[in-house]
Amino acid sequence: DGNDEEATPIFRVDRVLSVAQQERLASFRASRDEGVSGAALEQLRAEARIETNLMEPLIEAVQSYATVGEICAVLRDEFGEYTPPTVI
Repeated sequence: DGNDEEATPIFRVDRVLSVAQQERLASFRASRDEGVSGAALEQLRAEARIETNLMEPLIEAVQSYATVGEICAVLRDEFGEYTPPTVI
């Protein structure tokens, strides 16, 4: 077809590894104090809304054992997700 570009290989996660990681995450979440981590995430959300320095609430969220996914979800909710400009 004249296309010189090679197809980008698709990374596929092994099902067994995926299930094991999901179980580890569930165990991790069950072992933490949900009230403390939830409060830290809500404080992060409140600080993000007033557009102040987020370093302190980020550190508190991490120290409360909030996951990276949970922290990113709060920031995504407040700031949106970056979409690169389309080049014409």
